[in-house]
Parts: sequence; C-alpha cells; structure tokens
Amino acid sequence: MVLSEFLFVNRCPVCKRKQVGFDVCPVCRASLAKAKNPSAAAVRADMRTYTAYSLYPYDNPTVKKYLFALKRSPTRELVRFAARDIAENLIPVLPKNAYTVCFAPRGKKNARIYGADHMKLVSKQLAKSVAYIDYAKLLSRRGFTKEQKELDFEERRKNLKGKITASKKDFAKEILIFDDVITSASTFISCADALFCANPDARVTGIFIAAAKRS
Repeated sequence: MVLSEFLFVNRCPVCKRKQVGFDVCPVCRASLAKAKNPSAAAVRADMRTYTAYSLYPYDNPTVKKYLFALKRSPTRELVRFAARDIAENLIPVLPKNAYTVCFAPRGKKNARIYGADHMKLVSKQLAKSVAYIDYAKLLSRRGFTKEQKELDFEERRKNLKGKITASKKDFAKEILIFDDVITSASTFISCADALFCANPDARVTGIFIAAAKRS
C-alpha cells in the first residue's frame, strides 16, 4: 500500500471493512445486488387500497446492515448510493408519470437521537436523480409517539392516529411516499390517508428500500 492509500484508508459504511474511500464496498454491493427483488403489494386501508413498491427483502443480513447504517449515519456517499439504487432499480418499475416525492417523517424522539432524517436526505437526492420527480415536504408528525417496532398492527394505527398531518400546498397528483422499511404498513397508511384527506384528487404510492414480513 502506498503512503497516500495508507493515509486515506477508511471503512465501508455498511460492513465496516477497511477500504480506500467512503462509498459502499464491492463486497456489500455484490451482496445487495443478489438480494434485489423489486416487488409490489396492495395495502388495504379502511376505505382505499394503495400500492407499495419495495426493492429488497428486509430479512437479508446485508440489507439490515445497510439500513442500519443509513439510519444511524447517513453520510453523503451512503445517501447518494441509496437514491441511485432506488432510481435505477425501483423507479423504472413504476408507471412513468410526473411525481412529487415526500418522506414519512420521523418521530420527535428519533429526530432528537439521530439528528438528520435519513429519508428526507434520500428523498431530496432521489428528486435530483430522476428528471420527472420533484421533492416537497408534504408530511409532518406532531407530538411524541411510542416506537412502532414495539407495537402490533392495531396498536401502531392507534399510536399514529391524529399525529400525521399533510400540507395542502399545490403538488403533483401522483405522490410517492418514501420510507426505508414497510412492515405492518401502519405508518404508510397513516401518511397516505393524510395526503388523501388534504387532496382528494391525489394518487398515492409507497416506495420502500425494503419490505419486512407483515405481523
């Protein structure tokens, strides 16, 4: 190893292997490439049915490490990787329309713990990567809520009831709600319903980096 490589050695943000540079390492890229499985699922709310698209199965070990790193330490390189990954491998699966992308907002507790909202950063970068997608902050979360992962489906719905609000500003009728993982779909449904109430003409679709088995 030459002196310049020694001085600038770093670690992969996903697996922490030593490497030169800050991007996702070739080993993790190859593992994620094997895990890719773009898919769509119908999500039934009380009065409507939405479609949710996901790129990876959440039970893959590398996918879990990838999402953990993105949540805990959303570096510029990792955010760009995530946006490019979605732009190249999931967005082409959707009908080609003019979209506005927004993100499912974090609870105040998580926002205080982690600082930056990783999905806000990736949503903005996604809009820069795809010509027919614009970004807008359309959703907000009020007050404090319990950790969703600690609750079952009905408890998650009740936990978010009245906590997600949507902006009534003008935006494209085709809206993408972007989040990292879909599990019970309770957060997605709350966000989609809020957007639908704010604009009854809106057509809401979910895009997710990964999908976990619903419980």
